[in-house]
Amino acid sequence: MNGGNTKIVSAGKGILTRVISAEDDLDQEIISSTINMVVGLKLDSFLLDKKSYYTLFGDLISLTQSLLKSNSHVRKYVASEKAQLKDFEEKCLTDPNTVHLGLRPLELNAELEAALSDIKSALDALAQCFNPLLGVSLHGWHSKKNKESGRQVILTLQNNVPDRLSNGVGKLIEIIESNIPWLTCVVGLRDSARHHGGIKTVTDIVFNQNTKQVVPQLIMHKEAPEEVSKFIARTLKDITQFIGDCLVLAILAKNSSKYVYPEKSCRLLVALFLGYAQCGLVGHSRCVAK
Repeated sequence: MNGGNTKIVSAGKGILTRVISAEDDLDQEIISSTINMVVGLKLDSFLLDKKSYYTLFGDLISLTQSLLKSNSHVRKYVASEKAQLKDFEEKCLTDPNTVHLGLRPLELNAELEAALSDIKSALDALAQCFNPLLGVSLHGWHSKKNKESGRQVILTLQNNVPDRLSNGVGKLIEIIESNIPWLTCVVGLRDSARHHGGIKTVTDIVFNQNTKQVVPQLIMHKEAPEEVSKFIARTLKDITQFIGDCLVLAILAKNSSKYVYPEKSCRLLVALFLGYAQCGLVGHSRCVAK
C-alpha cells in the first residue's frame, strides 16, 4: 500500500504489519523488489505454510531494513562530502602560505564502512530467506576457505535442498555463481573496514596544486580509480537488483514442482510466475549476471 513516500507492508490479516518509509527513488526500488514484491504474491495462500511464511516475512523485514539503512549512509556520505570538499577547497585557496597535502575525512569513512556493513547484513538476511523457501539451514552469506563470498550458500543449495526442489534451484545457483567475484570484492572491503583498521584502497581528499581543485575520495580499482560516492551508490543499486533476482528465483524454485518454465530472462520468468499466481503484480527484476 502506498501513502506518499510511505510503504505499508503486512504479512496478512493485520498481523506483522510494519510501516517503512521511502526517502528517495532507490528506497522505493528496494522496498518494491523485496518485501512488497514477496508480500504481494500472497505466498501463504498457495506456496508456504503459515509458520514458514512468517519466518520468511521476518527475514525480509531485516533484509529490506538493512538495504534502506545502507542507502541512508550513502545519502549522508554524499551530503557530507559535498560540504567537506567545499570547506577544504576554500581553506586551500585562502591560505597560500600553507600547503595542504590532504584531508582524511573520518566522517565520510565511517559512512562508507557503515553502508558496506549493512550491505553484508542484507546478504546474510537473503541467505536466511532461502531457509523457509528451499528447506535449507543457512545462517548467513558465508564463504569457504577460498574466501569466495557466497560459496557456502551455493554448496548448501547444491547438496542440501530437498529432492523435490533440487531441479528448480539451478537458475538461482547460476546467478549467485556468476556474481561471486564482485560480491567477494564488496564483502572484502567491508571486512577490511571491520577487521583490518579501514579500507586501504580509498584515498584521502586532496588539493591539486596545479589545477587548484579539490579531488574527492577515490577507490583504487585494478582497472581505474572511481569516486567513492559513485562506487557505493552503484554498488548498492547492483546489490538491490541482485537480491531481488535471487528472491524471485528462489520463489520459482519453490514453485518448480508445480510449473515448468522455459529458459528465458528473469523478467519473463517473473511474468510467467505471476501469471500462474494470478495476483496481478508486475515484476521488474533484472539479471545482474551477463
